Amino acid sequence: MTTITRNSAQAILSLCLLLLFYQAQAQQPSQQQPSQPQEPQEEIPQTVRENFSQNELESFVKVNEKIAKIQEESEQKMLKAIEDEGMSIERFTEILESQRNPERETNASTEELESFNKAAQFIINESQKTQMQLVATLEEERIDVNTYQDILYAYQQSPNVQDKIHKIEQEKN
Repeated sequence: MTTITRNSAQAILSLCLLLLFYQAQAQQPSQQQPSQPQEPQEEIPQTVRENFSQNELESFVKVNEKIAKIQEESEQKMLKAIEDEGMSIERFTEILESQRNPERETNASTEELESFNKAAQFIINESQKTQMQLVATLEEERIDVNTYQDILYAYQQSPNVQDKIHKIEQEKN
């Protein structure tokens, strides 16, 4: 697992999540509800599972290579869609954030908003296609989504799991 792939995948995932949130907000009927103070929610620490079987870890490594390729291809398509609309990634992100938070003004022109909407729709569609591809890849490798997510989380949190995965990767090469 390369840091570059993980970081770029996280950036695209964040962008996709923002867009999916934007899409959900746009589809909801406009309802003004009085703002009520919300109590701060305590974050419950997630326990890190480390007792994965060798087969689970090997499947994770194998499927992760495929997922990284799928995500990279998808990321390139999404970035190209933004650029094809004549926008920079930074400007696209500014407009996206202003859509989420109306207090943030971007002074976007009508043309920019049209370009933004075209690119955003493409990214939403591409994100959905990519999600289906990822699930299909996991199914092909016979690893369920929850196990994959558990191993990914453990990889990020546990040096023990990181060592096991690095060992498997080294043995493959």
